[in-house]
Amino acid sequence: MKKGMFGRIVLTIYLIIVIAFSVILLLGGIGALSFEQIGEYIADIDYISSVTIPIIIISLILLILSFSMLFSGKEGKRQSSALVKNTDLGIIHVSFSTLNTMAQKAVRKFNEVKDVKSIIISEIDGVKVNIKIIVMPDVKIPELTQSIQKEVKEYIETTAGISVKEVQIFVENLSTFQKGKVE
Repeated sequence: MKKGMFGRIVLTIYLIIVIAFSVILLLGGIGALSFEQIGEYIADIDYISSVTIPIIIISLILLILSFSMLFSGKEGKRQSSALVKNTDLGIIHVSFSTLNTMAQKAVRKFNEVKDVKSIIISEIDGVKVNIKIIVMPDVKIPELTQSIQKEVKEYIETTAGISVKEVQIFVENLSTFQKGKVE
């Protein structure tokens, strides 16, 4: 199971429990449920009974989840733009979608490429570009991919002024497009 999926499941369970407590407090607040009845029920629990241990375990789990959610927002924040340079007038940023469009434009210059998808990943002092392409049949893939890497790197660095640390290319498939034969 993926880490993200586990987090969503835990969050869902946590929210269901919080909703249940909120409903109990709401019912008590409007008088539909007596807080004295709830207090008497809690007071009647035998502290050595089999009910107490699960309550303690659930309480500890909720406490740990609460603290983990409180501090989870500080990790994994993605930058919304890439730093170009700091000038006398301020900082210049270029969005990742702009860099993505630039990478795809550079790849589309090659007639041997049928389709292209790209992802820009922020690095400490630049970006990394991941590209997926579908190429035409009978293309020399090593030569084409090397030319694409060079073109993408040069185009982004000269146009946007952002350092491209790496250009990774994944040849996803060969196009099934066939040129029409002349008889």
